Amino acid sequence: MDFEDQVHCHAWIHCLITAKDENPVIQPYFREEVNQIVEDTFIKMGSSVRIINCSSTHLNCLFNLNPEKSVQEIVNQIQKVSADFINAKLETQAQAIWEEDFSCLSVNSTNIEEVFNFIRDQDIRNLTAPDKSEFIQLLELHKVSSE
Repeated sequence: MDFEDQVHCHAWIHCLITAKDENPVIQPYFREEVNQIVEDTFIKMGSSVRIINCSSTHLNCLFNLNPEKSVQEIVNQIQKVSADFINAKLETQAQAIWEEDFSCLSVNSTNIEEVFNFIRDQDIRNLTAPDKSEFIQLLELHKVSSE
C-alpha cells in the first residue's frame, strides 16, 4: 500500500455514557479498574485514548476515533465490557448498567486541553454544581444549545 492509499483520520471524540436512571453503580473501590477496562477496550478497537474518568453515575472519555470503526460500534463494546465487569463486581445477575443513548461530540484540536480538563475535573465540578446534569455541562462546554 502506498502513501496515497492510506486512510488518515484524526477525529477526537468526547463521549458521555450515563448509568441507567443515573443509578450510582460505579463504586469507589473499583472505579480505577473500570477506567482501565475501558481504556483497554478502546485500544483493542484501535482507538487511542487521551483521558477516561468515571464517576458513580457516568463515564466521560476523550478518544481518537479509529477510522475503521463507527462511534456506535466502539461505544457498544465499551458499554458491554464495562457492564459485564460492573455486574461481576456487584455480584448481580447480568443487567443493563448503561442508558442506551449516549452523547458524543467531535472536538476541535484547539479544544483538546479544555475537554481534557473538563473530564479530569468532573469530581470537583459535580461537588460545586450537584444539581446540574453532566449532559447539560457537556453541552455548555461544547457551546451546544440544549433546546
